[in-house]
Amino acid sequence: MAEKVAIVRLDALGDTLLSTPAVDALCRELGPENVMVLVSPGLGSIFGTSPTSCEIGPEQSAEEIAQAIDEFGAETVYVFSEKKRALRGAHLSRAGERIGFDPGWTQPLRSLEVKRYLTVRFPIVNSLDSSSRYHEVERYCRLVAKGLSKKSLNGGRLKFFGMERPTEVPKMSAPMGFQWAEKWLQGGWPEELLLTLVERLPADAKIFVSPSERGRAWELLPDSRREKLVCEASLTDYAREVASCSYLVSIDTGAVHVAAAMGVPVVDVFPQDGAHHTVPRWRPWMTPHRVVLKPTYENEQSLRTLVQKIAAAESDLTRIVEGLAS
Repeated sequence: MAEKVAIVRLDALGDTLLSTPAVDALCRELGPENVMVLVSPGLGSIFGTSPTSCEIGPEQSAEEIAQAIDEFGAETVYVFSEKKRALRGAHLSRAGERIGFDPGWTQPLRSLEVKRYLTVRFPIVNSLDSSSRYHEVERYCRLVAKGLSKKSLNGGRLKFFGMERPTEVPKMSAPMGFQWAEKWLQGGWPEELLLTLVERLPADAKIFVSPSERGRAWELLPDSRREKLVCEASLTDYAREVASCSYLVSIDTGAVHVAAAMGVPVVDVFPQDGAHHTVPRWRPWMTPHRVVLKPTYENEQSLRTLVQKIAAAESDLTRIVEGLAS
């Protein structure tokens, strides 16, 4: 009988999608019926019906996490999350092997805690002061390879397990997508940035917004743009809408990784501070993309410069995709 494993992934949308290549590798190795993923509320749909997923709410305790692991019968637990509740839940379970990351010298107190909770640890650099050597997808795949006693593991692309990924190169004649998010305004940026970016969108562009931010977007957007506002409560419906776009422009959020999972090119805007760590670690995975760095806001010239950089990245990305299609 194949070994049963649980994966504790109690994090946001982007991090969960970046885990899917490693989860897929475990499913190929052990059979999807022997894999269970514990995820945050609303993210179980990423895994469809195979492998099994179990949604864990923020109010649920480490003891309840351990109970879910034990009810599945997992002998090994991979802790992808760095949250204490996830680590402690794995520790309290009956699983004999508990595998996760150790930040070592970059977070010495957390490292001591990890040594208490895990039986097998994989060293990582987890500090904005240090350059990131591996993409997040590679980190999870390396962790799984260690658990399987393999030298390496090919995880492949991001995926929604219950959805078909489009196989054709996106058509540039399709509408582009723009992700409206308050995260654009971090670093002291005014709401004028969002409005300026929307003003320059083509008339048929889709403007994506989360249900929690729809109200403010509706207040700010002109009438001509409101009809293009896409607000999907269902994650799979949102992914299908993104898949219909020629490319997506977004601040670095989970939207970027939804696009990557659906094979959609991305212009990904990262905060400039810490970019030497964040860009190598969280850039779009296995989809055509361009990265733009956003500094702290200083004045109107900052806004004009950023918009120009985004426009140049879009133009460059368009040429790349058209070259792939020819």
